Amino acid sequence: MVALDAADHPQVRAGAVSALIRCGDAAVPDLIRPLVVGQGGPDSQDDIKGNALDLLWPDHITAAELFPLLTPTADNYFGSYALFQMTLPDTRQAPAPCSRGCLATFLAAIC
Repeated sequence: MVALDAADHPQVRAGAVSALIRCGDAAVPDLIRPLVVGQGGPDSQDDIKGNALDLLWPDHITAAELFPLLTPTADNYFGSYALFQMTLPDTRQAPAPCSRGCLATFLAAIC
């Protein structure tokens, strides 16, 4: 799978992950999950991470798992990760209600 091949160019891999959002099957989320934690090879502009988060959120990753993954975006670059962060509050499908523990995790991640 191109998306998981660290030998492929990061832009090609980011495009492959983006395609999986629309064309992937039920096995894809588990295969893509390592990409959001940086275990998938070079991704200097976080485009792979952004597309992987877009694929996983909110159906395949919880808020408690998501919040610690949110990091600052690359300076002067607006790619898929920055877009994910920008549109996160407007997510079309609301996730499960956030518990007190979830809120504490979010606050710890952003502070």
